[in-house]
Amino acid sequence: MNPGIVIAVAVSLSVFFVFFIANNVIVEVGSGKEDLLHLQRHSINRGEYISRLQAVQESLEDGKEVLRDVLYRQSLRAQTPPLHPTNQAQLITVSPLLDSSKNYIAKSSSVSDTSSSLSSRPPPPPPPPSTDLSHPPVSLHSSRDTHPDAQEAPSLPGADSHPILRMTEQEFRHTPVNEMMVAYGEALGGGTCANDFGNSLVDRWRNTKKPYCTPQSPPSSLPPFSSIDCYLVSQTRHHGHGDNLCHLHNVSYDMSIFARDPLVRPVVEKYVNTRHADQPYVHFPPGFLTADCEVVKDRWQEKYMPGWNADLTVKAYKQVSPGALHPTCEQYIDHNILMIQRDTFANFFHDSEDLVNAFLSLAILKWKLSDTQLYFTDLYPEGPFWSIWQKAFSSHSPPAHSSTLSSDALSLSDPTVGGPLTAWDLRQLYGPHNKRPAKKTCFRSVAVGIYGPAAPMTVASWNTPCSHTALIRAYSDFVIRGLNLQTLTHYAQSSPSKTVQVTYMARRASTVWPEKKFCNDTSSFFLCRLWDGQWGIRKLGRMLKNEEAVLKALKGLETRSYLNNAHVVVRDVDYNKLSMEEQITVDLQTDIMVGPHGAGLMHNIFMRDRAVLVEMHIDGSGANRHFHNLAHWYGRKYIGQDFSQPVNTELLSNLIAGAIESMDLNAY
Repeated sequence: MNPGIVIAVAVSLSVFFVFFIANNVIVEVGSGKEDLLHLQRHSINRGEYISRLQAVQESLEDGKEVLRDVLYRQSLRAQTPPLHPTNQAQLITVSPLLDSSKNYIAKSSSVSDTSSSLSSRPPPPPPPPSTDLSHPPVSLHSSRDTHPDAQEAPSLPGADSHPILRMTEQEFRHTPVNEMMVAYGEALGGGTCANDFGNSLVDRWRNTKKPYCTPQSPPSSLPPFSSIDCYLVSQTRHHGHGDNLCHLHNVSYDMSIFARDPLVRPVVEKYVNTRHADQPYVHFPPGFLTADCEVVKDRWQEKYMPGWNADLTVKAYKQVSPGALHPTCEQYIDHNILMIQRDTFANFFHDSEDLVNAFLSLAILKWKLSDTQLYFTDLYPEGPFWSIWQKAFSSHSPPAHSSTLSSDALSLSDPTVGGPLTAWDLRQLYGPHNKRPAKKTCFRSVAVGIYGPAAPMTVASWNTPCSHTALIRAYSDFVIRGLNLQTLTHYAQSSPSKTVQVTYMARRASTVWPEKKFCNDTSSFFLCRLWDGQWGIRKLGRMLKNEEAVLKALKGLETRSYLNNAHVVVRDVDYNKLSMEEQITVDLQTDIMVGPHGAGLMHNIFMRDRAVLVEMHIDGSGANRHFHNLAHWYGRKYIGQDFSQPVNTELLSNLIAGAIESMDLNAY
């Protein structure tokens, strides 16, 4: 018999079996390359699932491609990692696949129907165990072995209050971010602390959901219509009309706009001519966003969309007649997209606004990394913090460099297809190629993220009473785990160290302007020729005039005696010369971080629990309270001191000596 006929029949049978796994599982089979299989996952009984899986397995012993495809779909519902049927490098033979599925059945059959759920914060009481296999409840401490990425959970004896660090790769990528964060409780300090920086902030923000653009009333036979819901919240003591997060369904964004040089190039040139005073944001014209829903006029207003939120929504919106959008869509992106415009690309504090906001957005929307991709619509290059975006916020593994991307990748519409994309990447993917016109792309689910300066960590510029906040502690662990640095933390040691590591964060003019450092003539809008001339070594303020004497005084701490018998090691570190992973590795080994006020002190949130931040207020910088707050929001001790130039070295060394002697060396 013709092998092709056998496979075709097997495919039909497999779809039939999958359909009957659960009455409320809907399988939509699209036509052609552009409309891919999309599963709406709902709950089923574990025992029934296992028996159905066995039936499917037995019926498909001879169908290599079919078996792979069915188990792939099963893995999506069972929350095991997808097998990537479109990735040739990951194709495997039937025999080991059968063994893997049998092992999975054996392991799953031995597990009770009610698996352990995440620890919940009090109040409210923990939710009952879920039987929803689209994302089954998992313990943040458990391990899995059904996939290469599901390595054993790391042994971290000191990480009892850091559940994200104990997550396996599988759990980290497939657990909704709100469930990760909930294990970190609320916030200490009373008042509005929980509502401002705890899980209550997430709940409060989510509960503001309202329709901003409502679908028309089409006959049921018509395709899904566009709709837009937004979450407008008022943060404590924040001026304006509120801070927004919008979730759009079944809309079109014209990403090919980044291939229109007459529109894009002048934006970068203006950024250069104003010496980065004008951010490189494209002024998107009406029609950049197209939808067929009806806006709610008293909500769909620019005043409710701070900053670039308006650029991606109200200012860019064009309404088409009901039912007119779907027929024009040449390709659909089915997985979640989070769109962001970075406030900058080379200032760690302001970049962290966007990073924290992305984490917060995922928690509000209950999204998980495995089916979410980030799009950056600013024209900045990747920059020094790209590894955090690329690794911590990626669906599975770091994406290929933009030069390897092709427009064909869009047809995959697969939640595992890649990591974050810059505007240049979007140009490559969505723009015209080889004289072929760009295809009109529609998105099933796309969110316009939270405006950078609206980050909770930025809004609170006064001394707050809040400490041990879920937002900052969970975000810190999220980044460390995303970068796969969890085994380098002190929590991996069997007992706390008696050595106290003092890290002096040097503030030196040691590198060129980041625009010049990260320019690229082949894969960026920031062409290297634009930064010739005056863009040389970057000058910095608040540099210590007697730094050599300061370092000598700090090194003297190593020879002092302390009542707690601490062994002190002092390191002079120029973070500008390290990669992002190297910088955070230094943070993880640091007990006391000392340095002049500056964006680099954002690193304090990655230090161990017992660590102390010593901020030197040089040249009147003490009015800024961000790092005082961040240290307290994490739950660590903070020491701030005004210094005139040259720095009083005796005062500085005595401050640090006091911090060393008061440190509990029996704590992690």
